[in-house]
Amino acid sequence: MEKKISIIIPCHNCADSLGMTWNSIKNQNMCLEHLECIFVDDASDDGGATVNMLEAIENEASESVLLIKLDKNVRQGGARNAGLQYASGEYIIFLDADDTLRKDTCDSLYNKAEKFSCDLIQFKHRHIKENDNLKGIPETGIITGKETLYELADNEVNRKKLLTLSIGSAGCTNKFYKTQLIRTCSSWYAEGVIYEEPKFVYPLFLFANKILMLDEDYYEYHWRQDSTMTSQLGKRLLEHPRVQLELLEDLMARTDLYNRYHDEIEYYFIKSFYLETLVFAYTNRGIIPLEYMSNMQNVCKEFFPKASSNKYITNDQVLMKTVASLDKEFDNMSDLQMFEKELTKLVL
Repeated sequence: MEKKISIIIPCHNCADSLGMTWNSIKNQNMCLEHLECIFVDDASDDGGATVNMLEAIENEASESVLLIKLDKNVRQGGARNAGLQYASGEYIIFLDADDTLRKDTCDSLYNKAEKFSCDLIQFKHRHIKENDNLKGIPETGIITGKETLYELADNEVNRKKLLTLSIGSAGCTNKFYKTQLIRTCSSWYAEGVIYEEPKFVYPLFLFANKILMLDEDYYEYHWRQDSTMTSQLGKRLLEHPRVQLELLEDLMARTDLYNRYHDEIEYYFIKSFYLETLVFAYTNRGIIPLEYMSNMQNVCKEFFPKASSNKYITNDQVLMKTVASLDKEFDNMSDLQMFEKELTKLVL
């Protein structure tokens, strides 16, 4: 039977949560026979616990489950890339192996995508704290407002809003994708790193013709003390600018589109590669070595020497301050951290 939706689930040492995730798929209003569940074991090393559970899941629903076993750990981005190569559903959604989907997620998103002929749907996360010690976590993810359909094919204004993230976001698990859009764009995740999502998501904004924004929390994000997002943000901070640089290289290789949307990409890059890295460093107690800071400044100046005249930047007080700092020399960590604090206060 032709599958309506491919659900791609990267798995690494997740035996404790995998049953919960699988149950949320089995309990979908949409029949399991319409779903293609692609579980990718990312070289789990927990004594076979995760693999054994995945094999049991595959045996339980062999017509709807595909199990891929990787020999090398490539983190979530690489595991999702492996799953993408096998996806045959009309649409794709990504689900982490410690999260869940609302009961109506698949049928509701599928019906809306068919009704509006969408290439992409963005929705909200519902945040569930698994530990009372977790502080400062909002109940929901990005709020997109009332249901809104954005036509992009003949509307440059809307596409430019998307590329500057005035609407939308660069996260991957809060989206429902038409498989053909991903194939047309040839979009792939950064591998072996965290912060991997923008490299996959952002190029899709150049090709999508219709995007639907929904103020519905279809994805249930379970926060844990030892999860990647709560335990590794500071330690692996420098992977964030690395991924953004990989993304820029990908965009520049798409010469015509890059030239057409240069100003929007310039704004996005300096904000994500430079400003966000400084804010992440301050808010997650990460360290940016002074030499690396200088390198980030030089990268921005090399690729975007006229950033200060970008219309999006001149209309953004924080970005103007950020760009002005590209020529500033930071002689010690104390000065750099004070600057990070100053920017963070302006952003938050």
